[in-house]
Amino acid sequence: MKTLLTSQHFYDRLIVGAVVKNPLDYTVGAVRQYGAIMNPTPVNDLYTFYTIAKEASLMQMDLMFPPNVAGWSAYHQQPTFHQNWINTVTIHQRNNFIERLFSEGIESVNGDNVRTRVDPVILATTISDG
Repeated sequence: MKTLLTSQHFYDRLIVGAVVKNPLDYTVGAVRQYGAIMNPTPVNDLYTFYTIAKEASLMQMDLMFPPNVAGWSAYHQQPTFHQNWINTVTIHQRNNFIERLFSEGIESVNGDNVRTRVDPVILATTISDG
């Protein structure tokens, strides 16, 4: 912990004040950023949405069911705001989501064995050397 807190990266101006993404931004952003392969039919697109929403609910953001009329606490609880998205449960779920996205894939909620997953070979071709 001492090494982390005394490192230059910890105090880097580009990192200080960074905002923690909410679970929906995190899941959708990861699927887009890593170019996850999905079944491109309209029905499966709907199931992919429900699948991503299910993953966000595992990270304590149940899309259609906010905890109260004020919404999720990360948007109105001072002074932590966005930092409320990270706790002992959600950090584990975030890691699991990325791990499953790269390994076996995220199974569709309709149970048809259609999986949203990242092809590492395709992802590697999009990364530049410079």
